Amino acid sequence: MRVWLVGGLAALLLLGACTKDKDVEPPAQLVEFPAKLPVQKLWGDKVGGGKKQMVLRLGLGPAIDDGVVFAASHKGEVLAVSLDTGRQVWMKKTKLPLSAGPAAAAGLVVFGSSKGTVLALDGKTGQERWRVNVRSELLSAPAIGEKVVVIRSVDGRLHGLNAADGKELWSAEQQVPRLSLRGTAIPVLAKEMAICGFDNGKVMAVSLSTGDTV
Repeated sequence: MRVWLVGGLAALLLLGACTKDKDVEPPAQLVEFPAKLPVQKLWGDKVGGGKKQMVLRLGLGPAIDDGVVFAASHKGEVLAVSLDTGRQVWMKKTKLPLSAGPAAAAGLVVFGSSKGTVLALDGKTGQERWRVNVRSELLSAPAIGEKVVVIRSVDGRLHGLNAADGKELWSAEQQVPRLSLRGTAIPVLAKEMAICGFDNGKVMAVSLSTGDTV
């Protein structure tokens, strides 16, 4: 047994030495290839301005409705431009620390702020339709239905707001873990339900009219 162990150890040491001395194959050279899909920039615009962007705002992104693109900055500036031409339709300074949205549908453009404010603007004019506060930071775009706007807040609540005046119709809640990645899921509307994922790993579907768990 002792002879076998000594012989095995010697073989391992020899194998290790051989592996160390062996030449490693270098990586292959990158090959240039022509692009098969040419990309042509049609137009561009900026929103928010400023050189220093200290806070990463993953909840802000463009939305499209009725041929118009909507975008916002954390400083509260909202921009609407034509999808076809890039021509500015309107611009509004809300003076809110916007952090979620926009969502655009049914003539509404809806945003959320890091202070818990939900703001709805008219898609054609940029005029304010309503604003409410849900008392918790908002990090994901709302979902807009014909009668209900659904938005998820970081405290684990799903809020159903009246699309006409912003009044809260219902709220549903899931327990939030003490430690989780920064960000929240975007609600999805499917027929008469609002569906959303939560930080605890659960997916919940609620009735759009009552907020009851389906």
